[in-house]
Amino acid sequence: MIWAKAASNYVEVVTPAKTYLARMTLTELGRLLEAAGGRHARVHRSHIVNLDMVKEIVPTGEGDVVLRLETGDEVSGSRRYRKAFETTFA
Repeated sequence: MIWAKAASNYVEVVTPAKTYLARMTLTELGRLLEAAGGRHARVHRSHIVNLDMVKEIVPTGEGDVVLRLETGDEVSGSRRYRKAFETTFA
């Protein structure tokens, strides 16, 4: 998994091959990824990112950030989750 985005009662899971739609919450997906031992972190209320795919963390000026991924995708990161994922990212 590269990153995932909440979509109501579903989660859009983006992989290198395609995007999947899973009927679960982002919290449930986060627990599964943690149990599997991957380097994933919740970076926003609506996003989980594979930290191995993060190329750059760009501050937006208001405490929030944009995470630029190796794939060229950009994912929003909020100040609420920033400390947790920056610690994990280091």
